[in-house]
Amino acid sequence: RTILEAGGRVVCGTTGWLDNLAEMKQKALTLGGALFYASNFSIGVNMMFKLNKRLAELMNPYKEYDVRIEETHHIWKKDAPSGTAITLAEGIIENLDRKSEWVNSKPETAEQLEIYFYALEGLSQLMNTVRLIKQPLNPGLTVEGVILTMKDNRSNLVAEVSGEISKFFGKKVYETCVPHNIRLAEAPSHGEPIVAYDFTSKGGEAYYKLAIELLERNKDSYKKITKLTLMNIRRDVNGN
Repeated sequence: RTILEAGGRVVCGTTGWLDNLAEMKQKALTLGGALFYASNFSIGVNMMFKLNKRLAELMNPYKEYDVRIEETHHIWKKDAPSGTAITLAEGIIENLDRKSEWVNSKPETAEQLEIYFYALEGLSQLMNTVRLIKQPLNPGLTVEGVILTMKDNRSNLVAEVSGEISKFFGKKVYETCVPHNIRLAEAPSHGEPIVAYDFTSKGGEAYYKLAIELLERNKDSYKKITKLTLMNIRRDVNGN
């Protein structure tokens, strides 16, 4: 808003302000600025948007089929669902007569299109797989623990999902949570574990605490990591 009111030009791909999109467009038109907005600037994704619309159009006559969107990547972010998921939902709604709006919760009516967060659904499917294997093949198979990763405490959704997981698994959920941390994403590209790449980062500290919690749960002995240990880990990883 500030940039547009100053007559500036804005390129934006975020979604948290979409309720004000029409207002921002009008400001750009009336104040001589410019607004270039897209939920995703990837050519491949925009091709997918086109395909999505065409598929919705083709499926429109077949009312015995339903549709929903499952999202895995963006669920922990504050502005979930992602702009990509929202654009896909809007493309479906535009071309499918039986859908009138999208929701990011369980639909209350058949006309609502669900943008579904895959975390809990995927966990449920995993537990079903464990049960299927346990009964005929491995009666001793069990879940030792559950770790919450990529956690962003600013998100209400994260609190809801964490609460549901804690309710289901109880004491199996580790107290240590691994936060969403850029250093964790960078470490694999450098071919190093996080303790060698950046032990003092939030991600590194979290995994260190998690390792201690795991060892203590199993009553295993351990020694604290020292700078010399880190140097040895880095040397072993790099083969030097």
